[in-house]
Amino acid sequence: MSNAVKGNGHGMAAADSRAAATLIDGFVVLVCLWAASPAGDVAHALGAPWWGSMLALGLCWVVLSVAVLAAFEASALRATPGKLACGLRVTDTAGGRVRYVAAFRRNLGKFAWSLIGVAFLARSGWAPGGSLHDRRAGTIVVPVSPKVSHESR
Repeated sequence: MSNAVKGNGHGMAAADSRAAATLIDGFVVLVCLWAASPAGDVAHALGAPWWGSMLALGLCWVVLSVAVLAAFEASALRATPGKLACGLRVTDTAGGRVRYVAAFRRNLGKFAWSLIGVAFLARSGWAPGGSLHDRRAGTIVVPVSPKVSHESR
């Protein structure tokens, strides 16, 4: 089955698969929050007010989350754990492996769109060309085509 048949008709992953992958990846982001929590303690120990500790925690959390998700997408897996579970893969526009810089830019865009409140529009694949963060980073999310084994023929 081709990507155009499995996806949304444009060769891209359907919005419901992407949404499910985002929910699963939320657990990865929560682990990053736990890993970034010492940043708030360090800021507090250095004499920062409570809001300074929260700011340090928030910045470390976002940077760590973006870096970890980008590392998954730039790896040989070409997908985060959520995308793997949903049968999706991140590629460049030519179908090749994404470089780390593009994956980092893509995930930073996802967080930025979420912060300004247009997460639904930014993440939906409603328009040809993909989501806003995908278009900005030069990436595309596609369904993984099933492998055809010679034994099943």
